[in-house]
Amino acid sequence: MVRQAEQVGMPVIVHTYPRRSVGEGVEISYAPEHIAWAVRCCVECGVDVIKVPYCGERAAYTQIVSECPVPIVAAGGPKAETLKAALVMAADVMACGAKGMTIDATSGEPRKLLKR
Repeated sequence: MVRQAEQVGMPVIVHTYPRRSVGEGVEISYAPEHIAWAVRCCVECGVDVIKVPYCGERAAYTQIVSECPVPIVAAGGPKAETLKAALVMAADVMACGAKGMTIDATSGEPRKLLKR
């Protein structure tokens, strides 16, 4: 698919969410080593942009971003309880060198979040 996209000049953006086992289920992992591994897999597949969670550790994320040859966009990070906390996290992400960040819109009512 990456090769086909390249032939027509279309960038490939991968949204990757590393997982870890928890009991009998799985959940998104924010461990830096899991995020770094996911990023490496995407790079090896030849993608143009990688969307991956922020690990919550500036030094670790800075290293992941700086060693990645393609742009990284943070796919959120550990749950932020307030809009202010989410904006602080976004500032951290940008300080790490990421090209941007998405914020979870599954709260159902984003206007309520903005009023807090």
